[in-house]
Amino acid sequence: PYSYWRGPVWINANAFIAYGLAAMDLKEEAIDVAQRIVSLLADGLRRNPREAREGKAWRECYSSDDGRDLAADGFLNWNTLAGSLLSNLRTGKNPFDLSYTQDGATSRTYII
Repeated sequence: PYSYWRGPVWINANAFIAYGLAAMDLKEEAIDVAQRIVSLLADGLRRNPREAREGKAWRECYSSDDGRDLAADGFLNWNTLAGSLLSNLRTGKNPFDLSYTQDGATSRTYII
């Protein structure tokens, strides 16, 4: 049976995982997760060409069994994280990195 939080693939959670892996110097694994996210969203566009033209092809979450669409058609909120995810990981940019420099020393805090 469908459970809102138990089982579905959530783009936002997987983006956080990818950035976390990269922060732990596991860049290859981070890029693998990111490529899976981008592929999942691209598959959604291919599966739903009419909905893609109407801006309704992406969903809030996806089945972890077969990638099928689940919940909230036209969901563009955190799915847009995928737009820069691969390039960010390849260049070492983490939008959740709250680094700052004070007195010549860099402090780093992560949201994730």
